[in-house]
Amino acid sequence: MELIGSALKLNQSVVQYYKKNGLRLQMAFALQNLATCQEQLWIQDGRSPTWKNFISAMRSCESAARAFNIGRYSDNLRRNTRIRLKLWLSGYRAKVQLPTGYLSSAVAWLLLLFGFNYNKPSVLQEVEKCLKSLESMVDAQRHDLSALHNEQALLAKQSLRSNDDALAILDVSITVYGTENDIQSVWNTIQKSKARSVSDLLGLGVNIPQWLQNAIDTDSEAKILFQQETGYMVKIENDSTDNQFQLRKDLDIHRRAMRRVPCLQHLLELREGRPVSASKLRAIRDVQNAYGNSRQIFFADWLIYSGKVWLMVVTPNSTLLYDTGILAKDLTRG
Repeated sequence: MELIGSALKLNQSVVQYYKKNGLRLQMAFALQNLATCQEQLWIQDGRSPTWKNFISAMRSCESAARAFNIGRYSDNLRRNTRIRLKLWLSGYRAKVQLPTGYLSSAVAWLLLLFGFNYNKPSVLQEVEKCLKSLESMVDAQRHDLSALHNEQALLAKQSLRSNDDALAILDVSITVYGTENDIQSVWNTIQKSKARSVSDLLGLGVNIPQWLQNAIDTDSEAKILFQQETGYMVKIENDSTDNQFQLRKDLDIHRRAMRRVPCLQHLLELREGRPVSASKLRAIRDVQNAYGNSRQIFFADWLIYSGKVWLMVVTPNSTLLYDTGILAKDLTRG
């Protein structure tokens, strides 16, 4: 405990030194080190739900995120987001209570983007915000790689299946939504993960189905927007200045315009690996009934959670979760 306390004081001094000298990037890394010390003090205290060191650690992490964002260090911001996600998950497991009026400083700028409500702040809300932020960063990488249309981009997209960020999103989502007994969100998480894995494995977006390529080529607006997106990516790849940040903002705006064209919307969904929603699955039953077929249709999938194998079933009215009684460790036997 004494050693951690000494490291805490040292990092506080380092943060102030870098701040005073205008060294934003170095200050951000020092803030993350400071957060690690504060987290360790919280752990030493038995992960108390009310202990101030958890809140201090989060504020340090979020201050680092803000510095990375202002300094346009997107890769570092993404790593920081994963660090914050794991720390918020620890707080969620420990049932940490946020003080009244707590507002996540580093992600305040996401309010307008994602429309979150801070009237009743909770650790669960903070976990979900980090999940959304990290998901959007990984999806942006999927689009970027797909737009380059070369072998290197294809291999990089395929490697996203085992990307640390993608795995963290899956892990945390199942843990949190399973604990909350939010079965529909567990189903959505599993389907998104599998759809993204298929998209990444097949390099969808880098490899475009011929029928979709034909649809783009025969639509003059779609063709121009598609070519312009490639142009943006080439500029970003070749630019090592601060202008790259503005180019990325322009590219995000451009992709919003692409979503308004049906064939390009389909292309973007292929890149992201967007699954069929539960409501659309249920609509299949309605179509069957309309033609006089009264058969009941159910959709099933499985997952491993808390060391057990669980069965999920989408019924006409709800999504259910069943304990199969099978332990995950038994799946590797014989």
